[in-house]
Amino acid sequence: MAEHEENQQTETIQPGPASPDSGLAAAALALARNRRGAKPDDRLDAFLEKQGQLTDAQRQLVGLQMEHLHEERALHHRHLALKYFGDRLRIGLLLLAIAFGLVVAVGLVSMVWQAHEDHGLVVEAFSVPPDLAQRGLTGQVVGKQVLDKLSEMQVRTESIRAASSYSNNWGDDLKVEIPETGVSLGELSRYLRDRLGHETRISGEVFRTPAGLTITARAGEGAAKSFSGADIDIDGLVQQAAEAVYARTQPYRYSQYLLASGRVSESTAVLQGLTHNPDPRERAWAHRGLGADDLLLNGDAAADAREQRTALRESPAFASPLFDLSVAEFVQGHDQAATRAAESFLAAGRARRLDIAPERMDGIDAIARFYRALIQGDKAEAIRQTPQLLKLLATPGGKFPLSDVAYASALGHDPSSFRLVARLLDAHDPHVSLASGVLALNAGDAAAVSILAQLHDSPPRPGPDFNDPFLPRTATCWLAIAKARFGDLAGARALIETTPTECYLCVRARGIVAAAGGDRREAERWFAEAIRQGPDLPQAFVDRGSAYLAWGDAEGASADARTANKLSPHYADALKLWGDALARLNRWSDARAKYDAALGYAPAWSLLRQARDAAARHVT
Repeated sequence: MAEHEENQQTETIQPGPASPDSGLAAAALALARNRRGAKPDDRLDAFLEKQGQLTDAQRQLVGLQMEHLHEERALHHRHLALKYFGDRLRIGLLLLAIAFGLVVAVGLVSMVWQAHEDHGLVVEAFSVPPDLAQRGLTGQVVGKQVLDKLSEMQVRTESIRAASSYSNNWGDDLKVEIPETGVSLGELSRYLRDRLGHETRISGEVFRTPAGLTITARAGEGAAKSFSGADIDIDGLVQQAAEAVYARTQPYRYSQYLLASGRVSESTAVLQGLTHNPDPRERAWAHRGLGADDLLLNGDAAADAREQRTALRESPAFASPLFDLSVAEFVQGHDQAATRAAESFLAAGRARRLDIAPERMDGIDAIARFYRALIQGDKAEAIRQTPQLLKLLATPGGKFPLSDVAYASALGHDPSSFRLVARLLDAHDPHVSLASGVLALNAGDAAAVSILAQLHDSPPRPGPDFNDPFLPRTATCWLAIAKARFGDLAGARALIETTPTECYLCVRARGIVAAAGGDRREAERWFAEAIRQGPDLPQAFVDRGSAYLAWGDAEGASADARTANKLSPHYADALKLWGDALARLNRWSDARAKYDAALGYAPAWSLLRQARDAAARHVT
């Protein structure tokens, strides 16, 4: 059956005339038959043989066709290559156009952004009389002179205030504008700054009057101010015009410039005017400046504190008044309030950085840390701030009473640090005498009485550094303590009665004097008052504990020492008192451990080392 079907299929093949592709067809049929395994077919074989017998002409035609196909293939490849190159070129040009467009767009956006953020100062060329221009005093020259005066005033302005905190801050972007003609990028930039920016533009003119010359200057759209004088006074007239511009555009800076120039009353008047500024931030800075002047110029720490609190009410997020408040409270003897203000200032991270100039930040922080450590009894930490404080003093306008480092050295029982700092100070500086007397007192040296008495009886020295009440009040307290310890109870009582009762050291001294005189009830009353005024401070607990120990109450002394140590772990006096109390209880090993801990914070304290050696002898 299969054979019959195969024969039918072969019978349907109708051989036709040979064609160039006939050989291929015949070969395909032969291969197909072989794959099927069919029996030989004479007619098919004859057809296949005939198709395989190509003439020379047919072979030549086949060759030409193949050559033509190869040429077409090559041409096609070249066409594809050219098309590929063209496509890449078009894509490249398109990308280049896009990149150029992006550059232009970014440039325009950058110009717009810079224009929007522009707070610089531009001084336009002044209008001047022809005769002045012929002498070389052209409008551009006058504008440049005004700009130079403004730059000089800005350099002489000493302030901790950060430039970014000014609502109208030029920074260092001060320039004279030269007029341009035609259309240019400069004109486009000026147009954008005019429309979008916050530039301060200064313009003016110089004209002749019967009296000589008059120079007029105006800032922005504000009213102009005019100043007249002779031709020879042109430099002074330019100075007056520049000051008028500075006062109008940078009033707080102008007040500080006046202060640095010794024009105190003018500075105060500017600040008082600023207290009515519509901007609460500017009002806050004005009160801050008035308070600082109250302390530095008049020695009025109470007025300073009031102004700083007013500044904080005007702008609660304002950090700078916290720093000034801590100093004002310390000067008044309000140690607890001073340390809390210092801690609040140091904790006011971002606000602190916004308020204070970056170049002053480290120094101001060091001052705050110094007073906080001094008040809390951590004298070693206070003295560690000395290198940064010296860097601050080396900066223009940097201020810090280095004598307070000498005082901290004395309280910390550190003679070497005291001598090092004292060499940097005036030998006749009364603050050096105060520190020297305290150092002698803490070493048990009776010379402390004469040193402190000489300081107490000396007339006050002139100058802003000696106007504040800290020095006379502190000297009185320490002299009263020294007199009480070395037997002059009447003199001690007479002195301490002259001190205020709203003063931490003063009420501590009252308790010490009363204890030395054997009046336990009075002593405990004053110690309790001192603890009320400074509940987070360790000194009053050490004072009361020392009195307890003198009265034979070693347990009470130990309890107060433990409390003081908890409040200020690095306070060597608390650790020594604790060791003394433990020694009185014959707990010599524990006492030696406390003395060793205290020596870690006051290694040069001779009385402490003697107590430690005595405890060690009992242990062995």
